[in-house]
Amino acid sequence: MPDNGWDRADDPLPAYLTGKNYPFVTPVRREIPRVFPRDSLDEDAVRTVQRLARHGHLAYFVGGCVRDLLVQRKPKDFDVVTTARPRQVKKLFRNCWIIGRRFKLAHVNVGSKTIEVSTFRAFLPETFDQDRDDLLIRRDNLFGTPEEDACRRDFTINGLFYDLHCQVILDHVGGMEDVENRIIRTIGDPEIRFREDPVRILRAIKFASRLTFAIEPSTYEAMVRHASDIQRCAAPRVLEEIFRIFRGGAAVKAFRLMRRSDVLRVLFPEIDARLEDDPVVLERLGRHLEALDALVARGQEPSAALCLASLFLPVAEGRERVEPSRWDQLTDELEDMLYAFCPRWNVSRRDAGRLRDIIALQRRLRPAGIKRRQTRASIVRHPGFPDAIELFRATAEGEPSFTEDVEMWEQLLRERQEPGPRSRSQTLAGPNGDAGGEGLEGNQGHPSGRSRPRRRRRRRGSRSRGGRTSS
Repeated sequence: MPDNGWDRADDPLPAYLTGKNYPFVTPVRREIPRVFPRDSLDEDAVRTVQRLARHGHLAYFVGGCVRDLLVQRKPKDFDVVTTARPRQVKKLFRNCWIIGRRFKLAHVNVGSKTIEVSTFRAFLPETFDQDRDDLLIRRDNLFGTPEEDACRRDFTINGLFYDLHCQVILDHVGGMEDVENRIIRTIGDPEIRFREDPVRILRAIKFASRLTFAIEPSTYEAMVRHASDIQRCAAPRVLEEIFRIFRGGAAVKAFRLMRRSDVLRVLFPEIDARLEDDPVVLERLGRHLEALDALVARGQEPSAALCLASLFLPVAEGRERVEPSRWDQLTDELEDMLYAFCPRWNVSRRDAGRLRDIIALQRRLRPAGIKRRQTRASIVRHPGFPDAIELFRATAEGEPSFTEDVEMWEQLLRERQEPGPRSRSQTLAGPNGDAGGEGLEGNQGHPSGRSRPRRRRRRRGSRSRGGRTSS
């Protein structure tokens, strides 16, 4: 079955890339020699590039991994771009799967690691019709050249290729200069690029906060003007970028930038409406976001439910400390906020259920919050307890009276996670929790202390040992 798209790797540069009507940039190829230490590169990604090259395909490292190596950050993953089509990549790697609807990608799985291999892409013809009201990209299955692929990417800092064989960085869009100056700039006209894909606004916020880069003025102005267009994008893509922002270790900076750029009003209108002229709530929210950043700094990844709970709980609590008598009212307010947010961005039932569990556990963790029939051990065994204690710890930073409670719950969690010496009753317990062992009926004489295996029942109609069939 033939692949969709054109294979124009041997053709000259298309006319619209060099003409005056080109709405983005005119690609200018620059080769910057750069040798990265071998231990900074992923060995599986290196082998992927080398195998593609051995079979006659052009293959480069691309995007975030090149950018992170230049700013001396450890790349989270390595992406590869190549002239090979997705089906050709799949033939070379047996552990490869093709995914994607808008554009086909090849995922090469090596253990728990996934290396994304994409084919060089080109612009769709309608992209250059600036008079159209709707420039939103809904399909992108058009293959092209390296120059086209670099120009169609979102920001200049993400349009860099690294040639592993020649050890040079290929820059067609001026991204090397922006990396050195720590600037985020769209490739070409930001008005058109954000109208094509408004999710790029969230990506600009993510990169600016995580890398501490400045956003170029015209790019930032276009972000503010087109923030409301984010509602037109696919909800799963938007939700994925939201979680990436708050899991990136710079949630505080990102939240401030979202609020200044009017993105918060689009994504979280319930939160934005309650932050007007209320510095107390904003300060409390900042403590919860700082707790998320501290969790990432310790090498852990916050769950989706914890990210959302860190946003909604401090806003719903308001200015005053929540007393036990007012907790039912707080729960109702939170439920109203979540009822509006979760369907809007397609939050999964699993994450929504865990989110409600985390918030419900906050009442149990506070003084006098345990029910009469509920023990502390049952609370610690709850699946959402590790996330709930992280949220409670952030709350306790503004409530000194909760400090002892936090220490008590953390101690119980450590005791549950660190197996201690088993007691005699646990040693003698059988597989079903019943007492077992030497001298107990049913296990007498069994050397391991386990219950005697049950004799297998003979099926009716089976042949007996004597060779006769039972009636």
